[in-house]
Amino acid sequence: MSEAASSPRSVSSSTSTTASGPRSGNHHGHKAFANVSALDMLQTLPLTAAGRPALFGNEVEIYSEEHIGLYDRTFKTSHLHGRCSVTTHRLFYMDETSSPPVAFFVPLEWIARITKEAGFLQRSAKVRVDISTRTLPIATSFLKLSFKDGGRDDFFNPLEASLKRRAWKDTQPSHLTDRRLVKRQFNAADAGIAGIMRRQQEAQKETTELAATAFSDLANLMLKARDMVSLIERYVDTQKNVESNGEASREDEINKLSSLMLDMGITSPVTRENSGAAYYEQLARQLAEFLSDHMPKNGGIMTLSDIYCMFNRARGVELVSPDDVYHAAQLQSKLKLGSSVRRFPGGLIVLQTDSHREDKVAERLAKMAQKSSLGYITSSDVSVEMHTSFPLAWEYLKVAEELGKLCRDETFEGTNFYPNKFDQFVETTEVE
Repeated sequence: MSEAASSPRSVSSSTSTTASGPRSGNHHGHKAFANVSALDMLQTLPLTAAGRPALFGNEVEIYSEEHIGLYDRTFKTSHLHGRCSVTTHRLFYMDETSSPPVAFFVPLEWIARITKEAGFLQRSAKVRVDISTRTLPIATSFLKLSFKDGGRDDFFNPLEASLKRRAWKDTQPSHLTDRRLVKRQFNAADAGIAGIMRRQQEAQKETTELAATAFSDLANLMLKARDMVSLIERYVDTQKNVESNGEASREDEINKLSSLMLDMGITSPVTRENSGAAYYEQLARQLAEFLSDHMPKNGGIMTLSDIYCMFNRARGVELVSPDDVYHAAQLQSKLKLGSSVRRFPGGLIVLQTDSHREDKVAERLAKMAQKSSLGYITSSDVSVEMHTSFPLAWEYLKVAEELGKLCRDETFEGTNFYPNKFDQFVETTEVE
């Protein structure tokens, strides 16, 4: 059984019903329960720190729709303005308007049938989802999704496609096995230079097959992305093994390739097609998830231009525009995702964490200037020392100057920043 099929979650419906209790029957020699509450069969959906659903390793988000009401069988619940998402493995329902916010899911392999229900007059169009557990005791029920603002067919089609695809059946981490890592019996034909060349041809053939399969169909590319990342991982491991007892000059190249591989981490990017009206909000949450690893490495502050380049590199073919990144960054503070946009007086726009403290940065720059053999520092020195961009290093120096930690000296060669000794001079003068 796949990882999606875990035991049901216990939750009570917010609407009282007059339906009788579950009816027991016999299902292949085991008890079966029908007409149980559909909410009792839903499971709690874990969320990330940014409020996005925590996906399985090989799970991809396909489509989502907002303003959907949830029905427990024929009974309306208190969740009337939720968000519903379809992935390759599960069906999500999240309602952030309720107190406290709730997030449920049902494994797709539990869904026995989906049907459309037409709307009429004041009644909105619905999708009925029949559920049957795969664990004992067997329980069956159904829930309804009410599309008050339309979009039922747009949601139904991706859900139906995911059910037909049955991606949860693929329990292997990758169906493209690297034949170089498979142990095989020794063959004389594999020995010597000819054997090495034959193995290289096999590896090249597999890489070609993977690239041809991945890029032959853009719709299939999202599912192949993880295989591409796995291929890079195996290449990095192989290169490290080869270079472990030889020249160390290629270590930097291997580390750069490894860093590039780690940035290819968004296999389920948020797009306008799969997010609908909530595109910017979901993009902001995904951006916060992506930056959770990069912000600490950059001192809790990054320029929007750097974020734009890194974010698009990680998204692959699903590129976003500079305006989209700017809007997503502006929503960080509103959604309380731990960071906010700041514009420096010089015009530089950055995204900084709420815990970022400029006084600490200024003190660090003052110590750098005191320890400098030249007696001063420049923006180039700060850029190298703090691993940040040149424009941001310049803004750091100006902030330190405003806080009284540094003094500038503008020369023909450039602008130098010295430790501020005026306070110390004033104190000494007053004592005398």
